[in-house]
Amino acid sequence: MQGPYLRKYGEATTITFSLWEVDGVDLRVDASFATGDMKIMKDEGAEANMASAFVDEGQGYSIACTATEMTAARCVIYAVDSATKVWLDETIHIETYGHASAQHAFDLDTAVQSVTVSDKTGFSLVVTGLDAIVSTGTGAIEIAKATWDRVLSGATHNIATSAGRRLRNIQDFGIYDMASVWVDEVAGSSTGTTDGEDATVSNRADDFDNAQTIAASVGLDHIHVQNGNTITLAATLNGYWVWGEIWTLALGGQDVGASAFSNATVSGTGTGTTPKFWDCIIGTATLSPATFYNCSFTTTMTMGSAGAFRLIDCQSGVAGAGSPTIDMGAAVGATTLELRRWSGGITLNNLASGDVVTIGGSDMGTITLNGADASVEIRGIFKAVTNNLTGSPTVTASGAKGTDIAEILVDTGTTLPGLIGTPAADLSADIAAVKVDTAATLVDTGTTLPATLTSMSGATFATGTDSLEAIRNRGDAAWTTGAGGGSSTDQYQIVGGVTGTGTSVRVDFGLLKNGELLASTSLSTAAVVGIQQGATDLTFSESTNTTDSTTDVVTITGTITQPTANQMVNARVTVISGATTYDGVVMGSPHST
Repeated sequence: MQGPYLRKYGEATTITFSLWEVDGVDLRVDASFATGDMKIMKDEGAEANMASAFVDEGQGYSIACTATEMTAARCVIYAVDSATKVWLDETIHIETYGHASAQHAFDLDTAVQSVTVSDKTGFSLVVTGLDAIVSTGTGAIEIAKATWDRVLSGATHNIATSAGRRLRNIQDFGIYDMASVWVDEVAGSSTGTTDGEDATVSNRADDFDNAQTIAASVGLDHIHVQNGNTITLAATLNGYWVWGEIWTLALGGQDVGASAFSNATVSGTGTGTTPKFWDCIIGTATLSPATFYNCSFTTTMTMGSAGAFRLIDCQSGVAGAGSPTIDMGAAVGATTLELRRWSGGITLNNLASGDVVTIGGSDMGTITLNGADASVEIRGIFKAVTNNLTGSPTVTASGAKGTDIAEILVDTGTTLPGLIGTPAADLSADIAAVKVDTAATLVDTGTTLPATLTSMSGATFATGTDSLEAIRNRGDAAWTTGAGGGSSTDQYQIVGGVTGTGTSVRVDFGLLKNGELLASTSLSTAAVVGIQQGATDLTFSESTNTTDSTTDVVTITGTITQPTANQMVNARVTVISGATTYDGVVMGSPHST
């Protein structure tokens, strides 16, 4: 709440105000006006949209009020973001003066006014000496000085509806910085519960209960706790935001429904509906249904009653292979637990029939499930799942096991290369052997080959008709007028292998031309067109398709459906080189799951 501001009755005016971020910590300095964001209520009447939009003044804002809008004794302006909230709701209180219908009939704009004392019942001005004082200018000045310089205490100038009370209110909302009452049980100097005096930013309460009392009295719902404090709740705390930086909260078995806590180390038992915890460390605690944002869990949190528990962007606060525990509670009833974007390991105890759990994240450790008959959905990347549930639970782990991914990404250097071999080296060795054999044939002993050729030519051989050249000439003429062009003697072959585990599969292959691996740059297309296991076609979904420019080997990875363990997996592949398509089958080792 801002104000109350004093404004002249029935005259246009401008009011300045501030808006806060939704977390209540910093000023909102870039708010934009939309119709319906600013409404005014006059003398507790119906609310209506204001005639003007607010104006951005830099750190704060201003809004122009018309004379009609100021024609009331009391006005309340509501600054409420009508769309998705980007600032905290705010109220601005205005009281008018200078008119019989105003909240204060006295006209503050008139420097000198005549005042008639019409009732002297019960005392004599002459006796008290007031007649002499008010009859001189000096005396009137002394009265004014005594009034304004009077020391305020709990009772002075604090009468309900009085002008002094209004001035005290203006003071109160200036010293309750950040719209909060302030508490410091370690070094606080305030011991009372006087509004405007205690639990201020400069006179912090030494007791949390006193600060809560003042907050309720002055209408504030934010309580700031000084760093290093340990607060143990001793009373119900509903609808407050308790904030600080480094402090400890013992819930003390109190009702904390609809309250929010930030940057605290939390322990103990808390009841009540839907409290919220921001950036907290949750120790050994028992709570009713609650929501947690970016919190670390270090020991065991127990659910004290059935309902919805939500952990958003939270994580394990246990180092090493250990993990915190969430105890679903013994016989608390059907409960839902959501761990959205969880990080680290987690153990869930006392899962029971009717409990529904969702766990998701990209950096999860071991997930341990204890209890019976619950429904658990696990998504994302996790280290392992230890399922100790009995009865008839439903556990769906649709994520990826971290060790499996590591094995795929970081090959041992023996498995896949061992299955594929070294195609380029193997082919080079084969070609070298062929060259040796060819040389042996060409360098004949001079007896075997000529004798063989003489035998092949026959007794009636005639060069003009029976030589290879003569036969070729006749053949060329026939081919040119027939199918034409002749046929290629180049030999092409697809070679490679298939590996895989579970539903993951990898196919590595290359195209041989005349026994030599064809350069990958000459391949325009390479694809897996089918996966078979025995006579069964398996559905294949491609994930990656890459070609190694050094080895000229094509690598295609993907997933298959319902593979059978320990049976051979074959892949049908196709490549296009130039304008020609080549098909082939590459075989793999027995598939493991």
